[in-house]
Amino acid sequence: MTLKNFRWTAFAFVLALLAAVVPAAAQQKHQQASHDDPTLAKEIEIRDLMLEKGHEAALGIRVRVDGETAILTGTVPTRAAQELAEEVAKSVEGIKKVDNRLQIKPAAGGPAPAHTVEQEMADAHLEMRVKKQLNGEIGKYSKQIEIEATDGVVSLRGTVPDANRKKLALDTAGKTEGVKRVIDLIKIKS
Repeated sequence: MTLKNFRWTAFAFVLALLAAVVPAAAQQKHQQASHDDPTLAKEIEIRDLMLEKGHEAALGIRVRVDGETAILTGTVPTRAAQELAEEVAKSVEGIKKVDNRLQIKPAAGGPAPAHTVEQEMADAHLEMRVKKQLNGEIGKYSKQIEIEATDGVVSLRGTVPDANRKKLALDTAGKTEGVKRVIDLIKIKS
């Protein structure tokens, strides 16, 4: 190996090492900051959960926590994403209120679709159908689950005593007529 090739190989090795070490150090710093600041930790938890549940629709959302209130700003592509963001924030322990300031801005850059009374009524009817189905399958535990439906996307938020009831609740909601997608925000009581 020539000296020139050796230098390039060493340079490439150092770059690869930095590429591995810098993100790990940043993550460790991020974890330490969230450990030292409970507000930051809650903001990170909400943001991570939004990305997990809302995928790319959550990319335009900014989260700030003020006491027990989560403040959501930014843009989302649909009303369903706007509603989901609020439900996700409410599912985080310690958050009692959500100030949802999200604006709907479709991905194509066109105008936001008009929100109609008919859509609200359809969502309310879907919520009631899911609630009825849950009551039939998991009985009294259905009262501990909040249901939010928007354009066929249904989120379930609350607590159940065990994993079997959680699975049954999610399966039941998914099989309800009119449900296109179920978002799992259910926690198991510990």
